[in-house]
Amino acid sequence: MNTIDKTKTFLMIVLTAVIIVFATTLFFTYKTKSFINKKVKTDELVITETTKNYLINLVPFLGDSEVFYDDNIFSKKKTLVSEVDNNILYEMALNTLNSIPDDEDLEGNYSWMCYERDLFDSKIKEMYNISSNTVSRPTLSELGDAKKIYPMENKVCITHNSNQNPGNVISSIYKTKKENKNIVIYTYSLFEDCIKENSACDGWNVYSDSKLNNKIDEYLFDEDISDDDIINKHYEEAGRYKHTFKPIEIDGKTKYYWYSTEKLE
Repeated sequence: MNTIDKTKTFLMIVLTAVIIVFATTLFFTYKTKSFINKKVKTDELVITETTKNYLINLVPFLGDSEVFYDDNIFSKKKTLVSEVDNNILYEMALNTLNSIPDDEDLEGNYSWMCYERDLFDSKIKEMYNISSNTVSRPTLSELGDAKKIYPMENKVCITHNSNQNPGNVISSIYKTKKENKNIVIYTYSLFEDCIKENSACDGWNVYSDSKLNNKIDEYLFDEDISDDDIINKHYEEAGRYKHTFKPIEIDGKTKYYWYSTEKLE
């Protein structure tokens, strides 16, 4: 083989190698881009603000210091719906219903509000995928001072503890995802406790933790400040949470109930 032939052969080998390298690089670049695009389309979820707000409002948190501030789902690493006291879930459902008149007020010796049983049953199924057992009407001596809910045959009634401590959680959604068939919502959350003067609630103390140990702000009701203002001001101090909602078929329609809340690091 002469020098010219050797040179041609060498150039062909080099050219072939360049083509192979270029084709391989192009292939993996395409695969990577395809994976990224697919990942975004699979994980990122676009839902309406109305749906987001509805779902977040399913997360159980009520202003009762004996139940929520001492041991609440926002203070735990993770809480499943099956681990929450049913009375808490019952009351969350009752808060969405209108009360009905109750003629049997036992001489008005206690605070007693009642709701239609069939609406209550459908709500707790839709919101938390649970059901309730029917109980008999309590006597006055059975009521005591604690707040309790009684699902009776035709209605559901709740007693109210006058020493209730109002409280609140405010959240801002920063991401929504679809995991398998579940909807997952991520929030920044802060916690509020009532500022009391002469037993009246005049505003809110704001805390970064759900046990109300780390106060970061306060404001009165007559101040022009919104929940968004508070979150925007203190989002770096706010807790981060992952809320999971599972699908449930009701009357041929797919709805989502609250399944769990997880505290993120």
